[in-house]
Amino acid sequence: MILADDEKDMILGEMRGMLQGVAEITRALAREDHAAIAAAAKVVGTSATHGVPPALLVKIPLEFKRNGLATHAGFDQIEAAARAGKPIREITAMLGDHLGLCTGCHAGYRFATR
Repeated sequence: MILADDEKDMILGEMRGMLQGVAEITRALAREDHAAIAAAAKVVGTSATHGVPPALLVKIPLEFKRNGLATHAGFDQIEAAARAGKPIREITAMLGDHLGLCTGCHAGYRFATR
């Protein structure tokens, strides 16, 4: 997909934010800290999707948008599991499965700038 430099920077910044969220969730999992897991997941959940310019949304392929929304929704599910006190092993498995969305997107898409 061809994007302006600022659009590419916005999407890559969002991806870095999700990676930071995964790092924070992983550290919280190691401490078995459900509250910290939930807090880290909330930051990158669906609430993080607000504010994307409509002009950018038009340029993004439908499957990329679906994958992005599913990724954010998955973090909402991890947050809910942590708030519900689900076992750490279960939340860890959720995160592992969830990372498949990330790797699939990175394998399938490249950005070009004009």
